[in-house]
Amino acid sequence: MWTMRRFRYSLHRFYGLPLDYSGLLITFPEPIVKLAHRFQFDMVISEIEDHLLSLELSKAKKWFAEADTYQRTRLTSKIISNLEAKELNALCKQAKQSQQGSITETFFPRQRRLMQRLSNKIIS
Repeated sequence: MWTMRRFRYSLHRFYGLPLDYSGLLITFPEPIVKLAHRFQFDMVISEIEDHLLSLELSKAKKWFAEADTYQRTRLTSKIISNLEAKELNALCKQAKQSQQGSITETFFPRQRRLMQRLSNKIIS
């Protein structure tokens, strides 16, 4: 849903003026990212990803679905590589059901195999 504030943020950034994303990212600015994605304005999406990468892992995990949808590889890699096996399996099931993004489809099988190998080595 577009609000005047989000629209103003979009115009502000599209005209090249700097933004402080910390105030904007209380909720994920999906309408802004959708618009930036539609017009291939990768700078806005990358800046939002950079901000999300600077957050604590527990906060960054909340943005996995959006990061996967908009193919933000660095953010999805950070989240997936720091997950425990149970969280990874749950996320994998959720991604398969929603058929979310291409990153999930490609990255999960490899990550799951690595996690299984590591757990087998720890047990042995």
